[in-house]
Amino acid sequence: MNYHVIGNALRTKFEKGVQVTQDDLAQMSQVASRTGRMQDRVLYSAMKRKYEADNQPEIEPEEVEKVTAEQLETAKAEAKRNSTAENIARYTVLKRQYDSQQPAE
Repeated sequence: MNYHVIGNALRTKFEKGVQVTQDDLAQMSQVASRTGRMQDRVLYSAMKRKYEADNQPEIEPEEVEKVTAEQLETAKAEAKRNSTAENIARYTVLKRQYDSQQPAE
């Protein structure tokens, strides 16, 4: 098996922007390990990054519950009454969420 020929064929395929498959990755991994050439290792790494980027599952943004002024005041009062790290952190997070909901001035 001529690994240089396989490597060049995969390089050409990659440079043309053709979809990278799992088989392409497996072959390029074998080429890179057998030849030991830095250019083959770099190509394998680039192909792997492209494969992973193309096959990432779509992540849907989570629905964030709106923070009301009443919730914010309750958290503030609790943080003042019992100033534990948890209560202060809870108030801080709610304050940031509340401020981000307000229209920019």
